[in-house]
Amino acid sequence: NHSTACGAVLAAFDAAKKGAVGEHDPNDMQQSWLKAKVSQQLDAITAAADPIAALTLTAYESIKAELLTIVNTNFGSGKLVLIGGVQINMPPPYEDHFMPLIFDACSATSNPVDMLPTLLL
Repeated sequence: NHSTACGAVLAAFDAAKKGAVGEHDPNDMQQSWLKAKVSQQLDAITAAADPIAALTLTAYESIKAELLTIVNTNFGSGKLVLIGGVQINMPPPYEDHFMPLIFDACSATSNPVDMLPTLLL
C-alpha cells in the first residue's frame, strides 16, 4: 500500500509492529516518544478498518495531549488560540488538504471556547 503519511509516524508504526520500540534514545527523543505512543495503541491501530488513518489520529491525539499540558494563559488579558489537525497528503493530481481537529480560544479568565464549528461550514 502506498502512503504519503509522515515518515516518522510510519517508522514508529513499523517499529511497534516488529516489537522493536527499544529503550528511550536520548539522541532521537521525539522518535522514541512517538514509538512509545504508537506501541501503546498498536492493537487498536492494526484492528482498525484503515490502520494508516487510525495511526495518524493516534499520533495527532498523543501530540495534542502533550501540547495541552504546556498551554499557559497567564500572560495578560489576551487570548491564546490553538489550531491543529492533520495534514492529508494526496497523490497527484489531487491537492493536499488540512483537516482541522482543534480550534480553541483560551484565556486566563475563562474556559477554552471551541471555535471548530465556525470552520466547519
